[in-house]
Amino acid sequence: MEHTEEAAFAQAVQRLREDRGWSQGELARRMVAAGWPSYSQMTVSRTEKLERPIRLNEALALARVFNVTLPLMISGGDGGPEALAALRDVRGQLLAANRSFKIGAESADEVLSSVRRMREDGRIPPDSPYAEWIAELEGDIYDLLDGGDGTRRVEH
Repeated sequence: MEHTEEAAFAQAVQRLREDRGWSQGELARRMVAAGWPSYSQMTVSRTEKLERPIRLNEALALARVFNVTLPLMISGGDGGPEALAALRDVRGQLLAANRSFKIGAESADEVLSSVRRMREDGRIPPDSPYAEWIAELEGDIYDLLDGGDGTRRVEH
């Protein structure tokens, strides 16, 4: 007798774990944190290989850990290989954008620190023709770093 739902579930566990970049040990740690104290890397391995039965409450806990629905895990529905490939591409793009943002944010923070030091040691005098322009740009940078659209102004 073929158990297609169980096989789909086991494949979903492995696919979802790998898509998140989690090791079997990491998934086990997350299951322990979700209230399954004896969940281990071996449990994950045996689950993915269909070497052990899965209880319904355990299946629900795994779905919650992955933040997906249980029907999705049982149906094997992932939108097909094309959708999965597209999602992986988007994930890669988001990771690259996040890295770029962090680099940009670090650069902006360095510039803001430099401007602050220049103001403190008098290299940017209050009556400088650039003081207002610098204050506006400084406000824009703070706003962007705080998640705004870059239009907040800081008064000095």
